[in-house]
Amino acid sequence: MGSSSPASCRLHRSKRTCADATATWRGQDRENANSRVGCEGPAAQLPGWVQTGIEYIISEKLFETLPEGERKYWHPHNAEILSGQLVAPGIPAVAEKALMKEKMNSYGKTWHVWDTGTMGQAGDKLPLGAPMLAWSFNHDGEAKPGLVEQRDKKMDISSSEKRQQRADLQSLAKPQSGVDDLKGAFHDTKPIPGVVDKKAVSAPVPAASR
Repeated sequence: MGSSSPASCRLHRSKRTCADATATWRGQDRENANSRVGCEGPAAQLPGWVQTGIEYIISEKLFETLPEGERKYWHPHNAEILSGQLVAPGIPAVAEKALMKEKMNSYGKTWHVWDTGTMGQAGDKLPLGAPMLAWSFNHDGEAKPGLVEQRDKKMDISSSEKRQQRADLQSLAKPQSGVDDLKGAFHDTKPIPGVVDKKAVSAPVPAASR
């Protein structure tokens, strides 16, 4: 997948718990999202990491063509980009910023097949059991405390600095589906500027507030 495979932090949607978050990698899509499979954990980038799953990435345009029942499998990307959690190790900062701009408003379908452990929890020696659908963190406070910081330390990066550097991308952000899908599973979360759920925008305004 080369040096442009982005990495982020994810949780398993079926378990709805931030304790199941894992650092993931993925390959990029072509223009207008002719999606392609990406390797997660290319050894050329971080020795000792293994492939844990695959992700398909599509544009907003293609997402809107999906049947309603299919859309629940595709997580939004704006929060990952604007929070600084999504990174593309191994490429210049300018190229990474251009890549993130290109991926604004896109969606991903990620299946994890190997639980390699996280935050001191032991993983499996082999990819065991059924694949698990991964989901993106869409609010501050959803990731388990220390998870992103641990990832940053291992990769020698700063998610907070990248967030500041990408603040100008907020103007490109459109409301996305799936942003609030797991909101009820967490407490004390805060919105990420520029990240809005489509349902919140389309919801009718109560008569008393008009």
